[in-house]
Amino acid sequence: VPHTAANIMLVEGDQARIVKAKGYQSYQQQDFILSISYTIRNYFNLRYLAENAKPIAISNTRTDARWIKSDTLEWIGSYAAAPIIIDGNVIGFLNLDSQQEDLYTQEHAQRLMAFANQAAIAIRNAQLFNQLQVKARQTTIVNDLTQAAISASTLKDMAQSLADRLLQLFDAYGAYITLWDDEQQKPIPTAASGYLQKEYPTLVVSLGEYTLTHLALECGIPKAISDITQVSGVSKTIIGFLTDHETLVIPLIADQKPLGAAIIVFQTGKDISSEDLTLAEQICPQISLAVAKARLLTYEQIQLAEIGRTNQLLSALSRMAARIASAHDLETIFSTLGDELKSIG
Repeated sequence: VPHTAANIMLVEGDQARIVKAKGYQSYQQQDFILSISYTIRNYFNLRYLAENAKPIAISNTRTDARWIKSDTLEWIGSYAAAPIIIDGNVIGFLNLDSQQEDLYTQEHAQRLMAFANQAAIAIRNAQLFNQLQVKARQTTIVNDLTQAAISASTLKDMAQSLADRLLQLFDAYGAYITLWDDEQQKPIPTAASGYLQKEYPTLVVSLGEYTLTHLALECGIPKAISDITQVSGVSKTIIGFLTDHETLVIPLIADQKPLGAAIIVFQTGKDISSEDLTLAEQICPQISLAVAKARLLTYEQIQLAEIGRTNQLLSALSRMAARIASAHDLETIFSTLGDELKSIG
């Protein structure tokens, strides 16, 4: 099909964006054409392609009322396009522009449709390949995440390791880990990666303050929050930080015991997809288990340290008793007590 310029548009919601183009260099418009998006409902040709899934030809753009004139693209005299259809859905458009008037007919458009079908197969294959690559990358990060969490020497190191890898896994703007204080019934901001990395662990949560960790533990499953201001009763501090950001909260629960939450924040304008939620559901048990093991390890370390401390005290008391028994004056007794207490810190 003869043409002056050609482009491929992909549909993104109610918008169509040109992702590849050729031939516009002659009019110094290559960068311009790749920088704009079209609202589909505002353009007859795009709306027709999307709603009818059939090709269209506008033989003369200067006399046909269906064509919306543009000073920038006034050189276009004739237009033909075909929808790119995958699994019954129109996912894009293949557009041809010609500077020649009265060029394209419906026959040209039909011929273009056959090529659009080939393009659909190529795009579908590319999408499948990309999905496989994404899955492979996610699997690698999840494995790294689990290993790093289990091998961490302290609870804080474990939390930081989780935050760093969750940021990668979701390609997020910020990732945060809170641990649950069961005694005070409140979360402890523990680690952060990306946005607010330094500020988050220093936040102080007041008793009774409602947070995203409370919300996550109440839900018991990962939850997407599109507008933080619509979460009833949530802390104003959190609203201030996360307004205009979509947020994903992941509860950390093991053996029905609340452990905390992972909170993922996305760039402004990024929507949380069903794939993001599915991924969160898949990793939720693994993260929870890693946190539970780290907490158990920390508890055991504390217990061992306390046992060691007790043994030290018992040994010191035994030595003091022996030395005091042989002392003959109060000054020697106090000196002995002082030396022994100093030796065990």
